[in-house]
Amino acid sequence: MIVVIGASYTAEYGVKGLYENTLGRVTEWLSSGESGKPQTAEDRYIQTCAQEYAAFIHATPWYEFPFAQKLREFWAQSGPAEGSRLRSWERTFGFTLELGFKTVWGGLIRKSSQAAYDPEDQVI
Repeated sequence: MIVVIGASYTAEYGVKGLYENTLGRVTEWLSSGESGKPQTAEDRYIQTCAQEYAAFIHATPWYEFPFAQKLREFWAQSGPAEGSRLRSWERTFGFTLELGFKTVWGGLIRKSSQAAYDPEDQVI
């Protein structure tokens, strides 16, 4: 399990780093306003989700995070368009791919883990 999770994290951060330092960097540069950073609703939601995920994995395996729910919440956002439309589309594309993949991959890891190990006690 350690090998699978280690390989998963390596692949995830490799792909994410490549994406963010190419397409993400270009849309950030093209859409930078006065603050120097793009400010879209998508940027803010992604940041909030990342903070929730970071707090979550301190006590719970990563694959238990509700990726599918977060993707539904992300797509349910409504409100006036703000910031660069290009940046908004790029963030929507990238985050949808990320959460969609993590939903599927996390589900597979969860099933594999449950087949091999007993559920961990939440209170010791």
